[in-house]
Amino acid sequence: MSESSNQRSSAGTPDPSGATQSGGQSGLLFASAILVTAFVAIVGGYAIQTGLFALKALALQTALAAISAWLCLNACRIRRRLSEAKQLDRTQKPDERQPRWGDAVVRQDREAYDVLLADLDHTRKLHYLFLAVLPILAVGSMALYQLLGQAGSASISQGQGAALGIVCLAVSCLWLVLSRSFGATREENLPESRSLALAFRETQWASILTSGAIIGSLMWPSVDIWLGRLLLVWVVAVCAEQLVGLASFWLRGAAQRGPFIPPLRVMLREAVLVRGNPISSIFEMIEVRLGVSFRSSWAIRFVKRAALPVLLLAALLFWGLSSLSMVGPSELGVRESFGRISGEPLQ
Repeated sequence: MSESSNQRSSAGTPDPSGATQSGGQSGLLFASAILVTAFVAIVGGYAIQTGLFALKALALQTALAAISAWLCLNACRIRRRLSEAKQLDRTQKPDERQPRWGDAVVRQDREAYDVLLADLDHTRKLHYLFLAVLPILAVGSMALYQLLGQAGSASISQGQGAALGIVCLAVSCLWLVLSRSFGATREENLPESRSLALAFRETQWASILTSGAIIGSLMWPSVDIWLGRLLLVWVVAVCAEQLVGLASFWLRGAAQRGPFIPPLRVMLREAVLVRGNPISSIFEMIEVRLGVSFRSSWAIRFVKRAALPVLLLAALLFWGLSSLSMVGPSELGVRESFGRISGEPLQ
């Protein structure tokens, strides 16, 4: 076997044992990919029908989780094939092989091995392009288009809105189960388990936020638009970070790429979604990334615990102040209750 073939087979090839173990998670991955893809299709259809802005944002965000699931499912398949090729390479080394069928058969096996490596290298490029770069670019472009465009008016009844909100809230429990399932999976069995757990946790919180936006829009129509825009900003930011990571991964040399699968770990997800409290998640990410410990400072611990309640109280205070208005001497005012004018004009 030539020296270049040895280098090509070793670069970016994971451990065979890890590939074998990750194959045991293919069933969970396949079921997750099917579920999240079906949810994207259903939510996208209802978003087009009803015109709800938050529902469109939820469909795009859930599409990111579907991309991650299909990407990891195909990665498990490629890892198994790489493991088989590496095992074949070990049995065919010139200093260890013991030909049982003659040199002609050994040369034939060597040619088959080289063809397999070339095929796997081509599969990896297709995996990178069609399951990572193009889908993420498409989702990010659609999210940016929706964010910069004008939000249309939603046509939805009270009963339909309440039903959609309850369904989104119920489906968030399914994403919670999948998030905890992948979170409990060891990285030795599935290297992308942590990334998938964060992706489904992101989908869970997006479903909860969309449920609140739909139900809230029944009283205040602007809630749907503002929360939908917030979700779209998040989707655009996650897509941008993933595309930058994919580009930097591909621009590296073959010997420096490490694992063949494009990076799925997103710093934004790790910063916000590792813990139930986003503030605690941010501090934990700083500790992991920079090696700075905040546990010895009582002031930092107090800020971590008090930040979320303070933010909620500040949001409630801001919302309460928005109900105050000044009416001048030559003006008339109107009183609104949940977006509807009630009573006579005010002097």
